[in-house]
Amino acid sequence: MRGPRRPPPPGTPDVPLKLWGTRLREARRARGLTQPQLADLAGVAQQSVSKVERGEACPHDRVKLQLAHALGVNPGCIFPWPKEP
Repeated sequence: MRGPRRPPPPGTPDVPLKLWGTRLREARRARGLTQPQLADLAGVAQQSVSKVERGEACPHDRVKLQLAHALGVNPGCIFPWPKEP
């Protein structure tokens, strides 16, 4: 079992987890997929999809790429990073 995730380094902008989750859910639903179907296509656990959609987990870059690829979209469309001021 893994321990809790470490917080981002000082000065790192907040990760927009809720926004990512909303965009992932919208893209999945637009393609008529269930969470288990998306997880299977992306090669990740269904729990991972669920946690990302609820804004409870920050996926690793590899998982972001797998999810975006499974949905046929650019990762930046689902997982945008806030611009620096």
